[in-house]
Amino acid sequence: MGQSVSRNDFMWTYTEQPHLNRREAIIKAHPEIKEVELLSVVNTAYLQLFGIDESFKYVVTAMVFFQVFMCWLLQDSDWLLIFLEAYLCGGVINHAMTLAIHDISHNTVFGNSYPLSNRFFGMFANLPIGVPISVSFKKYHVEHHRYLGRLCFMGFECLCDDYHKG
Repeated sequence: MGQSVSRNDFMWTYTEQPHLNRREAIIKAHPEIKEVELLSVVNTAYLQLFGIDESFKYVVTAMVFFQVFMCWLLQDSDWLLIFLEAYLCGGVINHAMTLAIHDISHNTVFGNSYPLSNRFFGMFANLPIGVPISVSFKKYHVEHHRYLGRLCFMGFECLCDDYHKG
């Protein structure tokens, strides 16, 4: 176990990509959304399901400040306490930050009208992680959605994929 590669190819599924089915299920359950899409009118039902969550930016800001506060608080602490805090608390918040960066890449903080504000907020949310991922994540994630359901590789994937080298 673990000594040899058990597969020499990806696991392929031939079902449709789930975004379209999920969208159709939501519209079937909430027909008022389809009316909003057709009329290009914004109402509260549409905003509740697909709009901006006003509390999101405050939660992300609180998590970033909490991480910075914990760094300051533990600056002279014992290494065991620092390790436990980093593993138990910092790991959870860093994971939450990667999820927040995903949502921010969809312009859910300030809306599609303010892409630069969303980009800077993504950089701010990236601060506790320590490795700059926000801007490059958005670039590749947008490509992921653009080519979802198609068999193609992005440039970075080709560099990391043994099957297509050489």
